[in-house]
Amino acid sequence: MHEPQTPDPLTKDALVETAFNAQRLLSRTLHAMNAPEWQTVDLTMPQMKALMILDTDGALSIGELACRLNFGKPAMSILVEKLVQGGYLQRADDPEDRRRAIVRVSEKGADIVATLLRGTHTKLRHYLSQMEHADLVALVQGLGAMVAMITRDMPESDPCAPTTTNAARTSTTLTTATKTRKH
Repeated sequence: MHEPQTPDPLTKDALVETAFNAQRLLSRTLHAMNAPEWQTVDLTMPQMKALMILDTDGALSIGELACRLNFGKPAMSILVEKLVQGGYLQRADDPEDRRRAIVRVSEKGADIVATLLRGTHTKLRHYLSQMEHADLVALVQGLGAMVAMITRDMPESDPCAPTTTNAARTSTTLTTATKTRKH
């Protein structure tokens, strides 16, 4: 009589599935732990995404932000206007092209992002520091390998990334706008 074979938990497919499920559980757990902070935010998901992108990448034109979020420019203009009215973003006209508006995160917007991320980062750092050294080394090695593979597979150029010229112009525009407002 044949006994049913149990799947080998160390096959590549089994390990991939286990890693995938562990990552999902980690994300859900961290999100649940930070639910109180997230529940205080009265922003839509697209508004939050825009805020996070601008906080991470710095000032962008409305067109660049629209491209990153796969929005049309008119829809992004409306979204940005609501965030500006709420005090989460600052907008300045591009002195070289008045049709172009540059937006960046305001102090209020940066505070919200910091509060939301700080909770997650603090808790994650705490649990990482509690891991056994060998487990932490294995995790770092595995994450490094994953980042290397993802980076390798990323497109050479991001069609939504600001060009060097646009990035320099954006920086100059916001510096000029900030100095003008202070005087």
